[in-house]
Amino acid sequence: MITETFQFIGVEPEAPLLAGPECPEATADMALFTNEEDGFCLLLPSEYEVETSEGQTAVYIDSLMNVTDPRLFINVEDANGGTLADVTTAKQEEFAGFEVMYSFGYMLDGEPANQFEQLPGQDLNRQVIAVHNGRLYTLTFIPDDPTMAEVYTEMQALYDTVMDSFSFLHEP
Repeated sequence: MITETFQFIGVEPEAPLLAGPECPEATADMALFTNEEDGFCLLLPSEYEVETSEGQTAVYIDSLMNVTDPRLFINVEDANGGTLADVTTAKQEEFAGFEVMYSFGYMLDGEPANQFEQLPGQDLNRQVIAVHNGRLYTLTFIPDDPTMAEVYTEMQALYDTVMDSFSFLHEP
């Protein structure tokens, strides 16, 4: 995981070294999406469309009503002084009666992140949570249902792309 997040920065002789954040570069089959208001950028497969409203970004193919393709929702809200541990504990308590898989030790652009899999809802979903600059970032990938083999594989590809390319901007 660490080697996947490692990035080299350009160096100019005599200039002070400043580290990112740096948005990834778009490629032929990937589009760069930047949300200045919510303070992040990431790569998405070109076929995905994006809609934003206050604190929420929806990523989908064709329509938000399309349930045959994977979807991603990114919510950004004030963490109200809470830490990643606080948010994780609250989510664990909320889903205590369900067989939700929790794992820690993830990184989202160098920030510690935790992941919940098989969360109940309209569809089973996977959530990655991180707290950055006093804001809670929740990335919800749908569907997280291995019984739906083809769509699950596509969701995993979207997940891998987003997790590898997600970058926080300096000032949200």
